[in-house]
Amino acid sequence: MFFQGILMNTVLNQSGAGYRGQTFPTWAQSTGWVIALTSIQFIPTYFLYYFCFRTAGSFKQRIKSCLSPSAAWGPAHPSHREEWMQHRLKYPLRHRLLHPNLCAENTSPPDMFLNTL
Repeated sequence: MFFQGILMNTVLNQSGAGYRGQTFPTWAQSTGWVIALTSIQFIPTYFLYYFCFRTAGSFKQRIKSCLSPSAAWGPAHPSHREEWMQHRLKYPLRHRLLHPNLCAENTSPPDMFLNTL
């Protein structure tokens, strides 16, 4: 939703592309937007498909499922997977993504990021 808002703002408030003071014709700018949107449209479309048809549960559980990797994600080779799992246990995701001040106990709000960290 946030990115759609940014995209709509960009489309509605654009001043027109140009080069060395010359503005490109409308048909060229429209062609550029069609090319850009054609490739971008699949990201939110797949998210909505996955959210609506491939997940179950409440809204919060669906969001959590969509934002979490599957159990099969990671290195394919068994020895690499074991090493990777040990690294994940030693350095939890929360400490790899958040600022160190937010990682201290009782400093982050409860249920932060829908418990995905």
